Amino acid sequence: MNRLITLVLLTASVIFTNTSYGQGSPMIKLDGINVVPTTVVTATFTVKKESVRSGPYARFSQKFLGVIAPLTDKDIYTIVDSHMSYVSGETNSQLGSCIAVSSFDNLATGSVEAFSKVTEDRLSSLVTSPEEMARNAAKMIFSLRKSRVDLITGEAGENVFNGGLQYALIEIDKLEKEIIALFIGKHMVSFETKTFDIVPEQGKNTAIIARFSTTTGIVSESDMSGQPIALNVQIVDEPVETSSKRKKSVKNTQEFLVPAQTVCQLFNGNDMLRKLDAQIYQLGRKINLPIPEIK
Repeated sequence: MNRLITLVLLTASVIFTNTSYGQGSPMIKLDGINVVPTTVVTATFTVKKESVRSGPYARFSQKFLGVIAPLTDKDIYTIVDSHMSYVSGETNSQLGSCIAVSSFDNLATGSVEAFSKVTEDRLSSLVTSPEEMARNAAKMIFSLRKSRVDLITGEAGENVFNGGLQYALIEIDKLEKEIIALFIGKHMVSFETKTFDIVPEQGKNTAIIARFSTTTGIVSESDMSGQPIALNVQIVDEPVETSSKRKKSVKNTQEFLVPAQTVCQLFNGNDMLRKLDAQIYQLGRKINLPIPEIK
């Protein structure tokens, strides 16, 4: 009966010590053989990339079509989503490091493939200037639009109806868009996902894991072209040993490791992207608990 009471008291002491550092945080036994368990924080980013490609007739778009088109190619990157999680293991070979564990997962909308070429009806062997080629392309756009109206109103294509009419309209739309792209250019949107593993280190509250630029996206932390993406880890409840003192010294004790309760904040420059409550073992402390002798 005394042995049962002793075991119950010990279990209650362990639970009290454990829950004082965070709800449900486990304590892992250190036997001198296993390495100290390590907590890894994972940060995942989703980046939107908008690509703009200037058309070969862009500088003539306002003159012939009355629209202003981009004259240069450019890529614009935006962080549209981010996530954080953590997991604890029994290895610490990457202490204090940042590892990119996944590459890109692109989902593209649109295309930046080569622009279509408009065939010229030449009456001579003279080389046509770019402006004249743009003028002819613009004339073809207006001709296609007129043909579409004529088909719809019945002014042309009297033998074209039902499925044939729909097919003709689709082909006219497709050709018109290809020629318009020669003036206004092309636009593509894609998404890329990057994941980083970060192992928080004692005495180092902030770790730069990468950098971000609106013109180059997420790049290496050594690339100074972007602003830093950093993980800040703050201990909010340091584990301490139970304050209760035993009058009678205990002969047998067992060493345990209690993780530190922390708040992890993910920053892009001065903007906080995510916050995560995490229990990190390598920032915790060792405690000794008495082991009752079984007689």
